[in-house]
Amino acid sequence: MVEIEIDGKKVEVQAGSMVMDAASNRLYVCNSFDDTISVIDTVSLKEVARVSLNADDISSDFKRDIQDAISLALGTINGETYLFVAGVTSNSVAII
Repeated sequence: MVEIEIDGKKVEVQAGSMVMDAASNRLYVCNSFDDTISVIDTVSLKEVARVSLNADDISSDFKRDIQDAISLALGTINGETYLFVAGVTSNSVAII
């Protein structure tokens, strides 16, 4: 586990739970302990968004309610880029 500081807040992340989207200058950081994803602007080094993985907070036709997110990946479906989030406790994958 690694602790990083984002906008003055300490966030614990697990090794391998970050993914970079160089085209949009965004780093996605998996916050396993509060089931969120931090979106970091790599130019300003600021958190620009925090995405909840709770079922009530996700507007998606895909699997939701990810618990203990452990891994992130970027992928393309029909020309659109999506973030894939794997949850260890929920044994599921969200597509955001």
